Amino acid sequence: MAKFAKKANIRTRTRSHADAERNLEEGLSFKWDDKSTLYARVACSLVNEPTFYKNVIDGNVKPNFDDDLVSDIKKVSEKDPEFLLKLASYARNELYLRSVPMLLIGEASQIPKARPFIKKWAASIIKRADEPAELMSYVINRFGRNAATSNNQLKKGIAASLDKFNEYQFAKYNRSNAIKLKDVLRICHPKHKDIYKKIIENTLETPDTWEVLISNPESKGFKTKKEAWEYLVNNNKLGYMAMLRNIRNLIKEDVSQATLDKALNFISDKQAVLKSKQLPFRFLSAYREIEGSKKISTALETALEHSIENIPKLSGTTFISADTSGSMNSKLSSRSSITLDDIACLMATMADKFCDDSYASVFATEFKTVKTNTRSSILENAERFKSIDVGYSTNGYLILDHLVDKRLKVDRIMIFTDMQMYDSDGYDRQFIDSFIRYKRAINPNVKLYCINLSTYGNVVVPHDEPNVCLLSGWSENIFKFINIFESDRKTAVSEIEKLKPIA
Repeated sequence: MAKFAKKANIRTRTRSHADAERNLEEGLSFKWDDKSTLYARVACSLVNEPTFYKNVIDGNVKPNFDDDLVSDIKKVSEKDPEFLLKLASYARNELYLRSVPMLLIGEASQIPKARPFIKKWAASIIKRADEPAELMSYVINRFGRNAATSNNQLKKGIAASLDKFNEYQFAKYNRSNAIKLKDVLRICHPKHKDIYKKIIENTLETPDTWEVLISNPESKGFKTKKEAWEYLVNNNKLGYMAMLRNIRNLIKEDVSQATLDKALNFISDKQAVLKSKQLPFRFLSAYREIEGSKKISTALETALEHSIENIPKLSGTTFISADTSGSMNSKLSSRSSITLDDIACLMATMADKFCDDSYASVFATEFKTVKTNTRSSILENAERFKSIDVGYSTNGYLILDHLVDKRLKVDRIMIFTDMQMYDSDGYDRQFIDSFIRYKRAINPNVKLYCINLSTYGNVVVPHDEPNVCLLSGWSENIFKFINIFESDRKTAVSEIEKLKPIA
């Protein structure tokens, strides 16, 4: 009877929790505090992209997650309006996101409590010469032209950010969009500079960019695109992202082996990798596009290794699991071939790399352990993880049940998921229940890291559960929080709260 009493006790405790709710699959979930919820949505946001659960289903239009994001912005602004700008800076500089920081500062510009902080943070958020126009376009399209032209704090913030760009940067990003750079200048009235006059008069010198050259190689005296690509690579005219994205084009145009080698050396150069701040899945995307070449695969693997080189090693034993359920097969965007389960598998194999001792697994309807091949690369192991068939449901409780059944004592559990766990058999077996049982039966001090890869806004454990850290995002920087959490229990939100403006 004691066994059944304990089971009932766990269920009563979890389902009566003040933050208990049901997720989009009717599994047991928990509300997060407002700041953490906003952080989670922002960290995994590609603005205006559909998600698995919030799309058109059975003819009914589900709310776009941007609406949820805006709602969370308003909630946070009531108590800590400056947090919106700090979060935008964090998303831009630490998570390497571009559009959602513009959304955050755009929304903040229309919230009276947040407006005074815009000038202070604008230069930390606006990092590219096309972003002032992107920000202004967002505000005008969403709130109307008067919302931009009459907003002095927004105008001052944008004007201050413009000062750090040179003529080449302005020319490179002076695009023919609905809101142009000259429109931004006319609205914001930055301090007079000769370069601003050139922008308004359309007399900026045509930039020597790779896009301009490849679109019309004859204009620069090249007979073919092959010659143009070889010029760009051999004269260091391609930035890291452009080089990574165009390896396939170099092969297609049959550039010389020396040119290709130079490109690969650049891609795998440690300093170039660290400076580029590429999201890990970019390497997986490139790897898939050109799979088959040992030399290219080696360069990409070396680059990925460099990108996680500064992540501190995790001592002890870590259990890692990647969610490969049906909802995780959602693409990041309409233009991307990468899916959430791609990211889950890649991040899992990356984590396995810097753990002293670890077990790895995947889960969906079923649960299976995976032995990583130490002779294989991170990218190869990620593909192996992805290829294992465990069905389409999201029975996350199986992870903990496996640990209990095997009496496996680990120091930490790390899970990569969209948090939409449930019991596909209908018995209401829940992740949190199994986690509590594991702590009672095996290791009461185990640490749990749930890395949220999507934007649905609920989590599988309550915020007050001991030794639990809830993280979000696709950047390798989320791994650094594991060491921060284990040293002083700080969370991502607490780190964002103490940010200072950067140039």
